[in-house]
Amino acid sequence: MNNIVALSNGKKIMWICVFLCSASLYSSSYGASADQLAFVKPLTMARTDIAAYFSGVFNKEGYGPFSLSHFEQFLKFSSTLSQGQLSFLISMSDLFLARLKESLYFNPVVVNDFLATVIQQVVPVLTVAFQTHVIELENDMRAQLNGHMQDLKQTLAYELKNGFYVLKFDPELFLQRLTENIIKGLPVEVLAHHAVQTMLKNEALHMRSTIVRIIESIVDRLVWSPVEEGFAWNNVKNIADHLFTLYRYGIVPDEQTLHQLYWTLTYRFIYSLGLIGEHISPTTYAMMKADILQGNSILLTFSMGEQPFVKSRREWLVDALFSGEVRSRIASTGSWVGPYRSEYASND
Repeated sequence: MNNIVALSNGKKIMWICVFLCSASLYSSSYGASADQLAFVKPLTMARTDIAAYFSGVFNKEGYGPFSLSHFEQFLKFSSTLSQGQLSFLISMSDLFLARLKESLYFNPVVVNDFLATVIQQVVPVLTVAFQTHVIELENDMRAQLNGHMQDLKQTLAYELKNGFYVLKFDPELFLQRLTENIIKGLPVEVLAHHAVQTMLKNEALHMRSTIVRIIESIVDRLVWSPVEEGFAWNNVKNIADHLFTLYRYGIVPDEQTLHQLYWTLTYRFIYSLGLIGEHISPTTYAMMKADILQGNSILLTFSMGEQPFVKSRREWLVDALFSGEVRSRIASTGSWVGPYRSEYASND
């Protein structure tokens, strides 16, 4: 039993050290190797600098967790391009989607900043691309319909001439027959196939798909550090807000995808509480507890309908907070002194 406890504590200490080291590395050069300094060094975007970055830093082992900040720089750089912006974004997104997979964790502060940059830089480009795509598709379909205008006129003339009696006594039947004959005369299959193929080949859809996969990947690797203390829960709420904004703009494509992202975000925060819960102060627990019980986040209020016997995200978070606060009080006082389970009861 003592060995198990020692192993558990060792795992927690390992993660804490990882975050303390990565936090100091992210903000300071003290004690860092040349390779590690290159991982966090901002890019000038000069041709020679970018060439050196891809031939050197990008291929270094251990770079994955730090690559998100450089990817963010490339997203911002795309706004300076006079043409080919979407193609550039697709190329960079494909590269970093693969590179990010090396990471075992991501710094939540960096992830929050990255999502804000996606909203600022990627959303406008994809919005224009989708609007242009729809306009071009409508114009193409209109042109094809105009090419069959003579056939439509002949169909209408024939039906009015031969079906006037039906129109007079049974208008519903006349309209049904007229509609069926018009549809038969149009290349519906050709139009439908063309529309589907156009959408599948559209660069904007590819970009959206890649961005969603990147977001899923980084949210699935979030771990919060004890040094973030009271900022951790606010960071969770900010990330949830950014995800909802991306859903509103159509980057996160549907409610189900957003729903799953919110569950991932919830479970990652709970996992972090399991690692660092005893290092969080009772004051911070009180703040998080009040916020969660009041439902002060889209993470808690967004729902696709609760399933019977299935715990909600709020219930999962409440249970994790209670467990973490118990451990925190034991660690700080040496004995169990509250909290009581009733303190975590909702007023709903």
